[in-house]
Amino acid sequence: MRLLMISACAAGLGACASVDATPSAGLGGELTETKSMRARAAFRIDAPTVRAARTIRLQPATVADAADDNINPRQSEVLLAALNQTLCKRLSRHFEMAAEGQPADLTVRADITRLGTTNSGSAVVSQITGFISPIPFTPRIPVGMGSLVVEGVAADAQGAPKAAMVWARGADMFTTNARASAIGDAFSLAQAFGKDFAKLLERGGDPFKSEGAPRRATRKAAARECEAWGKGQGAAGFIGSRLGLPPEMTAAKPKP
Repeated sequence: MRLLMISACAAGLGACASVDATPSAGLGGELTETKSMRARAAFRIDAPTVRAARTIRLQPATVADAADDNINPRQSEVLLAALNQTLCKRLSRHFEMAAEGQPADLTVRADITRLGTTNSGSAVVSQITGFISPIPFTPRIPVGMGSLVVEGVAADAQGAPKAAMVWARGADMFTTNARASAIGDAFSLAQAFGKDFAKLLERGGDPFKSEGAPRRATRKAAARECEAWGKGQGAAGFIGSRLGLPPEMTAAKPKP
């Protein structure tokens, strides 16, 4: 039984291996490949410039047309809000966030280039199975799970890219909670990208390898710096996630 569970776990966590992480033509240049247990990425970085940066301006994230065709406008709105909120929250722990129009050492933008939608029916069945199962942490059904590919770029004041990363990850049976929405998995994965891209800039190097990376001072994230991107889903979002409700149902309408 133990061997069976280990095999199932390996299969579930291996879902991200099938995600196409090929960078878009716009990213260009030579990239260094890296991976964690669940995500794959390729990056390049001008480490001295990034480590010397103190201020960052965050531009609104976008969804490529090919990815946007698979979801409706409300879902796109909620997905981008989650990505922007996570990037701002994570980056503001190590950088001062500059408002639009103010000078900044780096300007960050992210673009969702590919999106594998979640099968809502499979997600509902997984949630019901989890509720009635006597086994704690029952894995979800490995059918119809979503995926996400995001590209992030940090450019200097002259617009020259100083850091870039293409990041890919698929949902898995154990760590991605099933939600009954086409963006159910992409919503969680967008937040995971925000954390990993922030690590790339914080460390000035591989986001998945902390050993030997210089330590950037941590500051208390000021809510005012990120309030333009919204306040996250709060208690309603947490409860909705546990119940498997669609993110677009529990998310607040973003501010203009």
